[in-house]
Amino acid sequence: SGLSYLPQIGDMVVYCVQGHQEYLKYFPISEAPPWRSDKVHWRIPDWPYVLCRVDELEYKFPNLSTSSIADEYGESVKIPIVMEVTLSMLSVPLKNASSRRLWYDLPGRTNPFQFHVALQPHDLPEFLVLQQRFEAGVKTSWSVGDTVRAAFTGDSGDIQFYIGVIKSKSDRDPSAWPSSPWGSLEVEYEVGGTDNFSPWEI
Repeated sequence: SGLSYLPQIGDMVVYCVQGHQEYLKYFPISEAPPWRSDKVHWRIPDWPYVLCRVDELEYKFPNLSTSSIADEYGESVKIPIVMEVTLSMLSVPLKNASSRRLWYDLPGRTNPFQFHVALQPHDLPEFLVLQQRFEAGVKTSWSVGDTVRAAFTGDSGDIQFYIGVIKSKSDRDPSAWPSSPWGSLEVEYEVGGTDNFSPWEI
């Protein structure tokens, strides 16, 4: 397992709330997540994703004396290096967005709201997506019946591709985040089985 995208300072990325929610189930934090922060009035459910700039990166290394811990089976596992990413929120989803324009630029872009996310190696869907990749995915007119190539991380950590067909399109969590593209495409593999993907993943 690892990170297919490694943030770099200056990158323009889309932060996906639902993806971070899934990530935090496996890597919980003690403080409130960004969309629950009292530092910004995050408009739920209007902002399931926001456009950000990567402004700072900090690596946190485990103490050499405690570089490994015992897992639930008593086996020794290494404590991972954690990357803390500082993001500046610049734009939010435009209501009635079109393929020509997706974003509403927030006022005060010269002094934007900043928040932090911690990343460590994982095989979950990425919740930080490069802007170009995100926009290319959501601007594509995917239809039920389209044949796609879906990628996922195999047991050995390598990226594998399978051919599949889009079986359905729907909101993954319509009550909390209606009209969010996160995991909105259900793909049925030629070899059998189904998975949900976001438009930028196929």
